[in-house]
Amino acid sequence: LPLCHAGTETCPHLESNQGSFPFYVGQPAIRQSRCENPPIPPPIPKPNRISHQSLQKMKFASFDSTDDTLLSISGITTLGYGLSMAAAPDLQQKLYFEDHVPASTQWTQWFGNGLIMAGTTKLAENEMRLTKAQKKTALKACTVTHALAAGLMTKQMLDGDFNKPIGIASTAFQVGLALACAVRSTADAEA
Repeated sequence: LPLCHAGTETCPHLESNQGSFPFYVGQPAIRQSRCENPPIPPPIPKPNRISHQSLQKMKFASFDSTDDTLLSISGITTLGYGLSMAAAPDLQQKLYFEDHVPASTQWTQWFGNGLIMAGTTKLAENEMRLTKAQKKTALKACTVTHALAAGLMTKQMLDGDFNKPIGIASTAFQVGLALACAVRSTADAEA
């Protein structure tokens, strides 16, 4: 039923309120036919607003903080490198190394397998509900591993063994990820 537009305890527009049911705010206007004023529609509910704080509290794909996000990025990229090495060792050899570097399909696959194990371990850390201190330790470990990868790529580029275009891009990515992990590993230390 429509609501009385007056919004008061009793409808002042009725000829007589004696013996009638009161019209409370939000209650149906039971004697609407006797009210001379047209009813107004019920108010439109306000849309739910999602605040920044409520987004931080939500768990979406196990990401509840920047720490988790960085651990996942580290795990996914390490896993991606590993899968590409294990699945397509000859292609990866040609992509990453200069022609004079001896190729070994078996060693490239084993290297890929090692990266797969490291990547899946990093991803599993997000599902283990680590404490903040444990996440900071894991980020420090990621800092070291990504910095070492960048250092090795740089050395091999300088030695003329690593393909420079892919080496520069991969090194820049590894340095960026190492720096992000280093910053996050010390952030919120007092909290």
